Amino acid sequence: WCLDGVTALAMAAEFRPTACLLDLNMPDMDGYDLAVRLRTLLGPVALIAVSAADGHEHDRRLGAAGLDHLVRKPADPAQLIQLLD
Repeated sequence: WCLDGVTALAMAAEFRPTACLLDLNMPDMDGYDLAVRLRTLLGPVALIAVSAADGHEHDRRLGAAGLDHLVRKPADPAQLIQLLD
């Protein structure tokens, strides 16, 4: 668990996760940027955005960043479990 993109990248490099939950609003880089960097670092990994934002531009950016899924806040634990399964 981390609160910023720089820490997330460092943790991902060390632990090599197979799935990541990303908030799209972080203090040092947004979740779209982090997704691109994680995809480069980790290759095939499940990237799941958790966000309250919506709209056409938001959806376009999700796809362009390579995010696999979007879970709307407040996140449904059952949905998260299903996606991570």
